[in-house]
Amino acid sequence: MRRSKTFRLALAVAVIASPAWAVKVGEMLYIRSKDTALVKKADPKAPVVTKLQPGTEVVWNGPDDKNKQFHKVKAGAKEGFVLQANLTAAKPSDEVGSDGKGISARAVASSGAATKSLSEEGQEYAKKTPDLTTAAKQVIMLEAINFQIKDKDVSDHAVKAGLPKAGGK
Repeated sequence: MRRSKTFRLALAVAVIASPAWAVKVGEMLYIRSKDTALVKKADPKAPVVTKLQPGTEVVWNGPDDKNKQFHKVKAGAKEGFVLQANLTAAKPSDEVGSDGKGISARAVASSGAATKSLSEEGQEYAKKTPDLTTAAKQVIMLEAINFQIKDKDVSDHAVKAGLPKAGGK
């Protein structure tokens, strides 16, 4: 199956943006992405145990022996695997909204504001860390591609791919 350039670029951003962290088995990590799938086995097609939200604490039990992209974690009483790109050693901090009031990292992620925050100031901050600079450039490129795609393009693609019309009909 051929993957789109946008999909490959998004995957590259996720891989590049994931930091290298030194953590020992049994230590705490945090979920960084909204609706992160906790799956039964280290396979993208595995059944989903639950969806985890940004800031959720998980006990890290190491990467899968065969598929190093998946890491075994325990979230409360539930165990399974998540993609490494969805894990972070740093607890997501609260963000400050334009009104000066605090906004939880979970709220920012769910609002989509995280990708919209690449203001000039955000880009200057990213320049201080090479990995963030690369990731920021790639997110900006993805947003530019996204703005080029028209509703008709999406509709035409859905028809060509044999997808059902909106509403499942």
